[in-house]
Amino acid sequence: MNVAVNIDAKLQSIHDLDLEDDEDFKTPREFLLTDLASPTTVSSELHWHHSITTQDAHAVLAELCVLYLNFFNSNVSLPTEANEEAGHSVDRHAFLDYSAQTWGAHFREAGINDDAAIIPFALRICDPESKSYLVWFRIYWKTTSMETTEYFTDLMVTSYYGHHVVVNLLLEKGADVEAKDSGYNRTPLSWAAEKGRDAVVKLLLEKGADVEAKDSGYRTPLSRAAGNGRAAVVKLLLEKGADVETKDGRYDHRTPLSRAADNGHEAIVKLLLEKGANIEAKDGLGQTPLWRAAECGHEAVVKLLLVEKGASVTVATKDGRTPLHLASRNGHIEVVKLLLTTQVHDDRDSCLIL
Repeated sequence: MNVAVNIDAKLQSIHDLDLEDDEDFKTPREFLLTDLASPTTVSSELHWHHSITTQDAHAVLAELCVLYLNFFNSNVSLPTEANEEAGHSVDRHAFLDYSAQTWGAHFREAGINDDAAIIPFALRICDPESKSYLVWFRIYWKTTSMETTEYFTDLMVTSYYGHHVVVNLLLEKGADVEAKDSGYNRTPLSWAAEKGRDAVVKLLLEKGADVEAKDSGYRTPLSRAAGNGRAAVVKLLLEKGADVETKDGRYDHRTPLSRAADNGHEAIVKLLLEKGANIEAKDGLGQTPLWRAAECGHEAVVKLLLVEKGASVTVATKDGRTPLHLASRNGHIEVVKLLLTTQVHDDRDSCLIL
């Protein structure tokens, strides 16, 4: 907070900060949010201290983080791999890690308008050619489970974070909606779809973004959204005619329905089935959506596929394992009951036919 409360748009560099003693500074959240349980009169030169809503707090923190990161566009020395072991130069850049890791979320939750004074600063730190981008993006990306990727465009960054106001500005300036990063070969639409940024997805689709663009894993935006439980995005993509039967991976060959079933996303499974998704589609190992759901113990999805939609309970993989084998092995008792009950009914029906 020492750094945060001294940041000003008029400052040109980190060296311009007039820091005070590091005593009694609270966390940004404690400092900013209104104490609704015990309202008090606060005497402070900082008019926003304990006096604003959560959204306002996000706006303040977004502005502070963005302005701070912009300092790195000046001639200030940049953190290097050598001094990262010391905590990204903690003594000198105490606010850096926080800003790098949270500015995007604060900016999104703040609901910032397109005429806000902070917009030009945000555009600057999203520019892959800027020094500030090179600093914050490296720090943030290390907090994810993904490998380092190059050639991220400003449209990819803002689509990833769901900054629809900035995305719209970039699109109006002619940003390439089909650009792909070099690490994962993914478009802005792919990144936005996976993260559930429905407002951004809508903007990109309106600009003609390819709904079937495949990344290096042969996954489409629909596959990414379905696997991550992004129902609103899945609906938008389906309305644009996204192929529900497209299969991903060199070896997996999994459909969006398989991805959704595997992760227990019942609402998305329903959406895909309503669009005619093949309930018996097998992946590269011979596993159907029911097989995936049963293995993971997703009772609601198993019931939907099995009882309501009539998925085959006896389907087996290349090595002979059925959904019942996997549910039993993993201790999913309720799923086992569903499978056994359905199998008994199927056996009786077969006997009647004979």
